[in-house]
Amino acid sequence: MMITLLDGEREADVSIGILDDEDPEGQEVFFVYLSSPQGGAQIVEGKDENGFMSFTKIIILGSDFQNGIVGFSVESLAGLVLDEDSENMKVVLTVQRQETRVFEDVAVSWRVTFNKTSVLLQNNRVNLTGELLSITGTTTCHKGETLCFFSLELRSDKVPEFGSWFLVELYQVGAGAMINESSRFANITVVESNSPQGLLLFTVGS
Repeated sequence: MMITLLDGEREADVSIGILDDEDPEGQEVFFVYLSSPQGGAQIVEGKDENGFMSFTKIIILGSDFQNGIVGFSVESLAGLVLDEDSENMKVVLTVQRQETRVFEDVAVSWRVTFNKTSVLLQNNRVNLTGELLSITGTTTCHKGETLCFFSLELRSDKVPEFGSWFLVELYQVGAGAMINESSRFANITVVESNSPQGLLLFTVGS
């Protein structure tokens, strides 16, 4: 590209356009250099005392959800069970994104709830704040990786409790990503613990 500065002009604008497509792309960088001056002009070497340089750096930001459309894996959507009376007091949930959208790290925030439309932590005498070690958190899917993980764990107590269930929601993701609405919620089952129906036994006389 040729730039012409007319007599008396000190600067000129240069437009550089990029092509729009639907392919996910991470952040890219390129440089534009000045070269081959004419008419007695000179190009500075490196950076001069006034801050002028012979080149400029152009950054193209990531596009088309380059960091993924994020949701729970099929295995995590349903079927996970917490059981206080066994070794299954902790479950690991898997978050996934597409192989073509792993250009950068992306943070994924999660929280527990009983309701899909609002955050509800207490239902039918079950309080998730007291039942779980964590009720919210963030996991990071690292650059180049399609999967990331986080765990949920029950608090250990001796209180008799009936079986219940709750939801885990992916509610926020970092820049360049979006949440897959069809896999936004995972359903976790909690089985009864510490004999909520009571213990049956013979009396001393029997």
